[in-house]
Amino acid sequence: MSVVSLAGTSAGGGRWRWSVPAGSGIAPSALLAILVALAGYRLAARISELGLWHDGTAELAGRAVLSAAGQSDPTALLTSYPPLPYFLLILGEMLGRPLGLDPVALVDAVLLGGLAARYGGSLAERGASTGTIMLLVLLLAVHPLSISALTQGPQALLLLWGGWVLGRSMMDTRTITGINETIALSLALPMLAMTSAQGAAITIGAIPFLIFAVPRDLAERHYVGTYLVLLFPLVLSVLSLFALFVIILHAPLAVIVGDIYHAVRGGTPPGWAIAALAPIATAAVATIAVLLSTMRTAPRALRESVAAGLASLMLASILVVATGIARHPGEVLVPALGLAAGVSTRWPVEKLSQAGLLILAGALVSAPVILGADVKANGLVAQAVTERTGAMSADRALGRYLVGHRDVMIDALAHPAVVAARGSAEGLLTDRSPAFGVSVLAHRVLTSAVAVRAHRPGESDDAISRSMPNLFEQGPPGYRLAFDQGGWRVWARPERSKFHEQRSHSVGRRQCGGP
Repeated sequence: MSVVSLAGTSAGGGRWRWSVPAGSGIAPSALLAILVALAGYRLAARISELGLWHDGTAELAGRAVLSAAGQSDPTALLTSYPPLPYFLLILGEMLGRPLGLDPVALVDAVLLGGLAARYGGSLAERGASTGTIMLLVLLLAVHPLSISALTQGPQALLLLWGGWVLGRSMMDTRTITGINETIALSLALPMLAMTSAQGAAITIGAIPFLIFAVPRDLAERHYVGTYLVLLFPLVLSVLSLFALFVIILHAPLAVIVGDIYHAVRGGTPPGWAIAALAPIATAAVATIAVLLSTMRTAPRALRESVAAGLASLMLASILVVATGIARHPGEVLVPALGLAAGVSTRWPVEKLSQAGLLILAGALVSAPVILGADVKANGLVAQAVTERTGAMSADRALGRYLVGHRDVMIDALAHPAVVAARGSAEGLLTDRSPAFGVSVLAHRVLTSAVAVRAHRPGESDDAISRSMPNLFEQGPPGYRLAFDQGGWRVWARPERSKFHEQRSHSVGRRQCGGP
């Protein structure tokens, strides 16, 4: 049987090494990871089918549908933020849609199942027993924070991965001190920054503590050089984005400042009193990280690296909650679960059952926070399990209504959630279509139908509303009102209209119980 060793430097300057048999639990953990992915796909697909995604996830999925269909503006593709979940959803759209799989659910299942497989494999390399591996992986998969992340879409699951990658790379860089570990840590920072606004906050929170994630002698002798090496990929990626913004938008900060302003404005800043509780809640979820960072029996290098990862998440939680970027306080705890899982792989093998109890304790601590703060996420799970559709959003209702209809003019880039609910961009005339541009310039509808949204104070209108401001109230000459719900109206030609025939067919299908 092969042996896996973990080596490092102790507080007294001596060398320590853990050698354990490897590979004994890889097959069971892989099987369990597949089951986790299948269960995650089923839940996520049900949420998608009922239209219960968060608004941000629906908009991101709609943009992916447009990009995969070639109807997205290349400028929007190149300057999109966050790019990582966006590109993952484009791949999910291109690979999953032809197979009849829901793209968002597919990406979610791959991310959750992949983390379960990585976690189980790491425990197997440490020589953990099959029962211990399956218990810990199952605790990770059914943790309230994992379920909550699953209901929020790829961005939240990438944050779960981010906590894992940041914790593992910090520990490995300090204890193994290899070039591969240093590269992994330097690449973890831009990966987190490109995940979401919360990921960017974690990156900012990690920068002051990077010095504790490298060997002490290296940090003391080459302080500036160490930071240059670790931050080079992050700086390069940020400067690359700015260069694109300058070349394409002629404004290097336009997209990022706009997204951050929108996120802060959309949130409800709870004030510094509640923001001060965010790091405490983060530490409570990552209980295992707190204990390992304070255990005198653990090597000093390991304790300091774990403490650095924990402090990074605690500082990030303050930034996210204080600015209102997070939709709810429980959202900031997701990366802490990934950190706790990563730290548990460094727990002594003979005491891994304690790691399971600590993760369970974190679940018990975080569950009331999630139940009390993230009412919507829990409502999504409850509705998906009981198969109750609940209240349908206006964009979702319009998207479901337009299923099967063609020759419909709509500013899809301004309303991607409608496209996500429809499931396809085929048959829609967007601003990438010549007929759309001609209609806007001529101030006249040239298609069989047009979908227009009412003016909303405080928000800019789309291209159709700006070109024809009276279209929502009066409709085009000779058209009749075919849909009116939630601030959306669809005007369609009455006779000899393919849209009218398809609408009658879809109405009859809904009356018979179809979607």
